[in-house]
This record gives sequence, structure tokens and C-alpha cells, in this order.
Amino acid sequence: MKISITNHYSALTKPVPSKQPITVLQSHVAEPLDTQPENTQGVFLSELDKLYFNFNKWLEEPIQSEFSAEKIEKLKDLYSKMSEEDFIRLGRLGITSNDDFLSMVETLDKEQLSQLTDIFYGLSASANMLFTHVNEFNPSRTYEEKVEQFIEVLSDTQRIARDQLIEKAAEYDEKISIHKAERENNDTYESLGGYFDVKSSANDLQNFVSTVIDTRSPADFVNKLDQYSREQQSSLLNVLGMSRIEGEQLLDGLLDKSDEARTSILSFIGKVALKTNPFFEMSAFGDSEHVVSISKGFGDNLFETTKKMLENMGELLTTYNFSDEQLVEMGDQLNDLNRKEQIGYLEAAVIGLDNLLGIQTSSTNELIDMKAEPQAMNKLQSVLSNKDALQAVYEAREGEDRRSGRSYVPKTKWEYLEDLEKVVSSYIPPAESDENVRDPWEYASGAKA
Repeated sequence: MKISITNHYSALTKPVPSKQPITVLQSHVAEPLDTQPENTQGVFLSELDKLYFNFNKWLEEPIQSEFSAEKIEKLKDLYSKMSEEDFIRLGRLGITSNDDFLSMVETLDKEQLSQLTDIFYGLSASANMLFTHVNEFNPSRTYEEKVEQFIEVLSDTQRIARDQLIEKAAEYDEKISIHKAERENNDTYESLGGYFDVKSSANDLQNFVSTVIDTRSPADFVNKLDQYSREQQSSLLNVLGMSRIEGEQLLDGLLDKSDEARTSILSFIGKVALKTNPFFEMSAFGDSEHVVSISKGFGDNLFETTKKMLENMGELLTTYNFSDEQLVEMGDQLNDLNRKEQIGYLEAAVIGLDNLLGIQTSSTNELIDMKAEPQAMNKLQSVLSNKDALQAVYEAREGEDRRSGRSYVPKTKWEYLEDLEKVVSSYIPPAESDENVRDPWEYASGAKA
């Protein structure tokens, strides 16, 4: 995996002197004093990198000299609305050449331009390794491309929604601004991004912008997100950063639930996403041609495992309408379990409810009201509250023990899914109907039998 590190904070640690207040643009861009240092080595040095910036000279440089008169006027408007330091920062990022950005300048105020400058620089700070891996490599997207795509979304969004997007991104960037201030005199590998830091202050901004770029309706997304508390938003963004589909299922599925129910579920599932191993090519399962033993617990935090946990939670919320009390109980139980038990809990919940109510789920597209199914919930809870049962469900993923039980021969994915169905069904038998027997591969893909 290619890692690119660019110190975009240099402009923050060595600020260019701010311009003096002016009333007309011409006085602000007067020729430099005779005492200004000159480049005597014959190598082109942009005004953006000089100690004394001169706007008129900058406009005459090769790139800007090719701009149309209309684009030059937009640049002058931009320059008049910003501090010189912020304008230089945008120039160094190449954003002063972006037509989509310049098209918005007329309708952006000074505060929004300042916020956007900070946001663009905030996006240069890495989130933790998982989110960098998923957001920047799936699909492949460089920092510059991410900024450009975010600008494109803003320029295509109606003004009211665009203002909301800027305000929300600026809110998440505030955490990074604090991070920058604390690190400004410590330009180390870690301070420039916290690449391996699970608690990176850039997580929320990176995941928010990535979701805004990819979602069908940025306006709807930010309106829904605003209905959650700040902590709940962070948990949702953790999941959205890992898997857009499951993140949106949580976002929609918990909208009409109580604050307590939301917190109970999101505090659990947000941590699952946050602590996921980023290398999604690794697997806890094997094949018949390569029989090797792996350590117990090896797969507990692998991407494929935690992704399945997210899928299971998403399936529960999109198939059944749990009451607030039921969701609080579910979330509290999950938060009190270890990872192995959490894996077993979600597998047992999904397969168990399908065994109990599968005929109903296959006959309607409406959510099943679980308040009206007390008998099914009681049967399910008798298993979910039994740690021995959860351990047995979890162990369905493990093959033959090796090294006195410290490792095992991994099963194939097919063997695991078959055994998982058998173990759960031994605790919660399916209804006596061939129509209600779930095919393991359909379970693996999230479809109903």
C-alpha cells in the first residue's frame, strides 16, 4: 500500500504576515518595496513562496496569465474577501485554479471562505489506518482528488444545503484545528496525520467528506445526521467510513428511536468499526488446498468479521421494528460482552429470528413489529443471555484444534456457514417448513431464504 505524506501544515507554522485593512484592491496590491529580496539564481519562485506576497505579480505568473478576464475578476473578488495568509494557503493547494470553487465565491461570505480553507487543510490530516485504507483506496482517491470532489459537490448543491455542509464540515474540522495547534512545533510522522492512531482527530471530517462525495443526496444526509447528538454522529461516521451501506442503514433505522436507544446501539457498533483491522484481504477461513493452523482469536477483528457484524446489525434494523426498550437491552448486552460473545450474539440473533419468524419476513416488505412478538423475543433472549450458547455459536467458525487448543485448522467459508446454521438451530429450531430453511450462502450475502 502506497503511503504519501505531505506537510500541508507548513503554512500554519510559518504564517505569512497578514495584509493591512484596505478599502480598494489597487492599494493592496502595489509594487513591492525596493528592499524586497529578489531571486537571483534564475530559478522560478512563485509569489506564493516568497516572504512578501504580491498579488499583481502572482497574476502574471505562467498559470494565472492564461486565465480568462472573467476568471481573473473572480480571483480578485476572492482575494478581497480573504486574509492574505488564507489566500496563499489556497493557492498552494491549487484551489485558486478550480473553476467550481471560483464559481461559488460570489455567494460565499468571509467566514465561509475561512472555514473552507481550514477544511481543505484538515483533509490533509490522515484518519486512523482503517479509514485511510477504505476511504482513500476503495475507490482509489488521492487527497487532491478528494478535495476536488468535495468542491464539486458543494458547487452542485443548492445554497441552503451547501451552507449546511460547510458548517458541518467546519464543526468536525475544529477537532483537527486543536490537534494542529498542539503539534505545530513537532513536525513528526505521527503529528502530520496520526496514521496509526485509532483516535485520530481527523476521523469525523474524513468520513463525513467521503460520505458526502459518495451519497446520492448530500442534503438529505446532513439533515439526518443533524438529528443525532455529537457523540452519536461520531459513531455513525465510524461505520459510514468503514461501510457506506451499513452506515446508512443505521442512520435511517435509528432516526425514530429514543436518544437512549440510539446511544446504546451506536456506542457498541461505532467501537466495532473503529477497532477493525484495515487489511480486508486477510481471512479467518481457509480452503481445502492449503491446510494451516491459525491462532485462536485471529479473526475476531479482521475486516471480514467486523463487516459481517455490521451487516447483521443492519439486517436486524431493516427487517424488524424493535421497541426503544428492546434496542436499549440489546445494546447494553452487546457492550457488556467480549468480542467472541458479540460475534456469537449477532449471528444467533439474525439466524434465530429468521428461524422463528422467517415465514413472516419472506411474505412482506414491512418491518415486523417485535412488540407484537413477545414469545419469539423470549425464546431469542434465552439464548442471547446464555454465554455458553454464544460461545458455541462463535466456535462454529473454528476447525480442528491444534497445539492444545491454542490454534485451529480453519474451515472453508462454506463449512463455517453450514455449521453456524446447525449450531444456532440446535438452540432455536426453525419452523417445520421447507420455505423457512435459510440457505447458508444467502445468509452470507445478506439475503433471506
